[in-house]
Amino acid sequence: MARPRHQNGWLTEHGNQIYGNFWRYVVDQGTGERKKKQACVPLGKIGELKKWKAREQLKRIIAEELGPRQTQERPDPQTTFEWFVENRYLPMREGRWHQATKDKTTYEIKRYLVEYFGDRALEEVTQFEVQVHLNKLAKDFSDSIVRHAFSNMKTIFRTARKMKFISEDPAEDLRMPDTRIVKKPKIEPKMILDLIDSIPHPRDRALLAVGCFCGPRTSENLGLTWKSYAGDHFVVYDTAYEGVLYEGKVKTEDSRARIPIPERVWPYIDAWRRLCPDTSPDALLFPTKGHGKNKGKPVPFRAKNFFKWKVWPYTDKLKIPHNLCTFQVFRRTLGTDLQKHGTMKDAQAIMRHKHIKTTAEVYMDHIPESVRKALNARTDAIFENRRKQAAPKSSAATGRRPIRVAQGKIDRSPPKAVAFQSGAEATD
Repeated sequence: MARPRHQNGWLTEHGNQIYGNFWRYVVDQGTGERKKKQACVPLGKIGELKKWKAREQLKRIIAEELGPRQTQERPDPQTTFEWFVENRYLPMREGRWHQATKDKTTYEIKRYLVEYFGDRALEEVTQFEVQVHLNKLAKDFSDSIVRHAFSNMKTIFRTARKMKFISEDPAEDLRMPDTRIVKKPKIEPKMILDLIDSIPHPRDRALLAVGCFCGPRTSENLGLTWKSYAGDHFVVYDTAYEGVLYEGKVKTEDSRARIPIPERVWPYIDAWRRLCPDTSPDALLFPTKGHGKNKGKPVPFRAKNFFKWKVWPYTDKLKIPHNLCTFQVFRRTLGTDLQKHGTMKDAQAIMRHKHIKTTAEVYMDHIPESVRKALNARTDAIFENRRKQAAPKSSAATGRRPIRVAQGKIDRSPPKAVAFQSGAEATD
């Protein structure tokens, strides 16, 4: 440990300002070399701030920066943004991420943040620069990309401050910019039936049926094993990503809840079970053959490869757009359709969301029936009032009288003649 260093700093004047100066001891994170750097902070204006008050203020700043004993050696604030992300932030965070989250988050940080701020020193990055960068991203990219960049930037700088690389957090008061409206397509019921009926292979047909009518996540669907299948429901034990099975890994603990299987889906699964070469408990429910080091071995499908080779050739014949044929679209369509067939809690249970807010905001445009009735009643009342006021006016203006029904007969006799006057009295 470095020896205790006691200092009170010194004052300097420049222009009309009084500045406090002190030594800050830092460590170069790349080489481990200890460095001494001069820190200079503005204290106040000459003539308004007394010298003794300036010295007391400087002592407080030194105590906050270096601690009472002033032995603390801080990391060098000139450390670059890229070095901190790659050598401190990602190694600390990625241990809690699943492989899909790790790949996606690492790519987004490097693509949208490191490329712009990579060679900048942490202490040089300002709130203005970060906010302007987010605003630019909002003009060109989707809401999810901008929202992730916003969240990642705040977390990176908060971590840097906690680790004492910087004394102030430039991302603390960032604001999420307005973003473009994201289109969330859904597949039509007829398309679902035509698609499933067009697939010849029982395995692929069963996989699509499960995706369309049970709504598991992509990683859950491709990671199902035969022990997950319990006749009338699934239990998710594993997940799959990019052709690799992750045993015991699920997105959240709520993901382990049972997934009901509609009765009309049972025949598709049973037809595939009769033909499947391996139905042992740990065998994949929907396997494909591996390549390279896994050549010939049963491995999970990659989602893109499954749709490219097993589904899209048939959707092209049916003229169904490729962007409607993904497990994410199937799951979104299921969540949206459920509002016509059950309650919000039913939808949450089927989708296995931890928070009902996710079900409501992402998958369902739910309007409570009481709200709909109240709105309709108020609208009807206004239109009814207008109808009552408009009926006599329209009769007087046109000389017509309302059709009357008496004893089952409609009175269609012509109205009495009405003289038409405009401005002055009518003349012969």
